[in-house]
Parts: sequence; C-alpha cells; structure tokens
Amino acid sequence: MKARNAWTLQALLSCLIWNGILVALFYFIGHRVLQGLDAWVTPLMQPEVQGLSEDLRGSLASFKQFLEESMRYILPVTVVTGTTTTLILWLFLTIQGRILIRRATLEGTPASKAKSPPQAPKAEQPTAGGPLPAEPREPTVQPAIQILSTLQQEGRFIDFLQEDLNLYDDAQIGAAVRSIHQGCKKAMEEVIDLRPVMDESEGATVTIAPGFDARAIRLTGKVSGDPPFKGILRHRGWKAERVELPTPVAEREKNRLIAPAEVEIEG
Repeated sequence: MKARNAWTLQALLSCLIWNGILVALFYFIGHRVLQGLDAWVTPLMQPEVQGLSEDLRGSLASFKQFLEESMRYILPVTVVTGTTTTLILWLFLTIQGRILIRRATLEGTPASKAKSPPQAPKAEQPTAGGPLPAEPREPTVQPAIQILSTLQQEGRFIDFLQEDLNLYDDAQIGAAVRSIHQGCKKAMEEVIDLRPVMDESEGATVTIAPGFDARAIRLTGKVSGDPPFKGILRHRGWKAERVELPTPVAEREKNRLIAPAEVEIEG
C-alpha cells in the first residue's frame, strides 16, 4: 500500500511539473505569435492606408477580431487543456505503476520471508546394536554396458564405430557393414523385441485421431487446429515389447567392462 501511494504521489508531481513547463511555453509562444500578427494587421486597417479594397479590409477586420478573441481566451484554453492532459497522463501512469507493483509483489519474495535453501537431511546415527544406514548408491549403468557388450560380442559394433572409415573405399566398407549388420541384429534379438509404433507403410497417408499419444507420435510440418490430422507417414517409429538383459556381473559392474581384450598366446 505504501509503495502504491508513493508511486501515485510521484507520478502526480512529475506530471504537474513537466506539463506545467509545457503549458507555460505554449502560452508564452502562442501569445507572442498572436501579438505579432495583431501588430502586423493593425497598421493596415488605418484609414490613411490607400489601395485596399473593401473585401480585403473586411477580411483584415475579421482576422483582427479573431486575433483579439484568441488573445482573450488563450489563457483559459491553455490552462484547461494542460490540466486535462495532466490528469489523463497521471491516470495512465498510476494504472501502469500499480500493475507493475502488483506483479513485482506476486513474483518477488521479500528478503525477510525468503525461504532458506533446503538443507541436506542429516544422516541417521546408528543406535547401539542397530544396523548401519545404507550408503547411497550411484545410478547404475549396467543395462547400457550390457547392451553395448552384446552388440560388441555379436557384431563388433564398437570396433566399427571407432574405425577410421576414410582409410577404406566404399566397396570395403559395404562388405564390412553386411556382417556387422547381421551380428548386431542377432544381438538385439537376444535381449529386446521391437515393433513399429504404427503398422502402416512409410510414405502412406495416415489419419491421427483425437487423443493420440504425443510421446509416441511426433507431428511435423504445418500443424494447426485440433485432431484428427491427415499426413504422410515418414517414419514408423519403434517401441520395445520385451527387454531381457543378462544377470549383472559384479566385476563388470565395478569396472564398467564392455568387452575383454583378446590376446592369442603363441607357442
């Protein structure tokens, strides 16, 4: 409340000062211009001035009357216009200031009410004769290690990725990829069963019904409005129906071993 009242008072004072300066300048300049025009017209209307037609004298008389009326009303018109402009500007600034103060109050948290950062829970002290608390374990990487190990064992997958293919021509690479593809496919079939997310052929026109799973179907292109949508199937997607990993081996888990080195002993 104090912040709002302070902002309202500051906005009013600022509007009064700046608009007061502008109104004073407008009145001073306008009054001087009217005086200059009146000083120019008055000599032309003297009787001794010859060569002026009656129409011109009538126009000059009307113009002089307009100048006299303008000089008579310029002060009240300027004050009323300046006051109205000041009130409108002050009202606009007050509304905007209250909106900003309310938004800052809702989004910000005072320092006195700021929540202290969460502290790590204290480790429970073991009681006499009681069991010791279990130590926190790191996230296991064993599933990933097992899959890579299977791919390496059956298809030499890691060897292929680590190889510099720039040293071989396309024919050599194509011959090697065939055997790697067969081995990796065999390895995948041992641990996981895959099936497409959508059964239609790629390139076919499909309809996406309302309530579709946005995690399983990603829409691209010009998407607008609500489903159903019609589009072309660019990729069928994949999902796992079965996952069976070998039993973790403690030593492999410890060393994160994917595939052992092979040494052929001679002699």
